[in-house]
Amino acid sequence: MDAKRRMGEAMGRLLTKKPLKCISVEELVRESGVTRDAYDRTFASMTELAHYEFLHILAGQQKLVRSSL
Repeated sequence: MDAKRRMGEAMGRLLTKKPLKCISVEELVRESGVTRDAYDRTFASMTELAHYEFLHILAGQQKLVRSSL
């Protein structure tokens, strides 16, 4: 799994525990196992990362709906 997906999945897990404004970059990189540099190269903000993960989840839901039709 690439660093972007690892950060996205970590963000998803952390958001089940607390609101976005309470999640630090340090906590995110620790949870995802990527470096701070990887985060900085990939996302401009935590909000951008949360948006990326939200869109990833929605895309997965669309696939489930289509497959059930």
